[in-house]
Amino acid sequence: MDAIALGDVATEAGRAFDLFWNAELAFPVEALNSNPEAMPTPTQTAVLADARERVTPAGEEDNAAATAAWLSGLSGELLWTDARIIVDRPDRSTEQPDSAFMALIDDPSLRPEKSMVIQTAYLIPNGPTMGNIEAMGATGASIKILTNSALSNNHNSVHAFYVSYRKRLIEAGVDLYEVQGNGSLARYLDRVGEDGRAGLHTKAMVFDERVSIIGSYNMDPRSRVWNSEIALILDDAGFAAEVLEEMARDFTPDAAWHVTLDDNGKLLWSGESDGETVQFS
Repeated sequence: MDAIALGDVATEAGRAFDLFWNAELAFPVEALNSNPEAMPTPTQTAVLADARERVTPAGEEDNAAATAAWLSGLSGELLWTDARIIVDRPDRSTEQPDSAFMALIDDPSLRPEKSMVIQTAYLIPNGPTMGNIEAMGATGASIKILTNSALSNNHNSVHAFYVSYRKRLIEAGVDLYEVQGNGSLARYLDRVGEDGRAGLHTKAMVFDERVSIIGSYNMDPRSRVWNSEIALILDDAGFAAEVLEEMARDFTPDAAWHVTLDDNGKLLWSGESDGETVQFS
């Protein structure tokens, strides 16, 4: 899931890139070269750049004009509202290792109270995450999560850790779904061929049909403790409705397995395949 942002929030995103570009932990690639004398001089670099100057293919001017016209039309369709960027600094300390995303639940203006709809490629709700989910579920709030199945996940190790949380998530009140991977999300499969697999890579959340978060944060310990993540946050019911509409297509029975517990407390997967209702445990 992608979002186009203009204005002040785009400037915020630029500052986030600058944090990493100018961080002490970032160093020029030249430092990795074992033979510094082989590195091109500024003059040589300029010559190389000139040599790579691209010749505009015939007809590309028309493509550029079409793109400009599309962007001009798009500006009239954008939702003008307040938005902000949240980003983890590159110099996260060991004293406070948790991602800035973990503080969202402590922000009264963003804290979910009635509902959460989440799509996350990797789901390992260890540490405080599981406790937060259970606490919210205990209030009767609606929690709906879509993540990858064993077939659609591109990291088997992540899926192996996620498996141990399935039952606990459902018992906490989570309405849990897993991407089918084969035959699902047909709108994407024509790009990779009939032997391709569809996998979820979205990281998006909607709280209380009002707050939308689209970014890079996965609900796993890598994002929470190690990685530096970034996201766009909007507090706007109209935008949230559009995000929920986009999400809804991935929760349909032919796109995702609905994971529940049967009468004996065992996991049950339900969905559709080739138009037929399918259940397995």
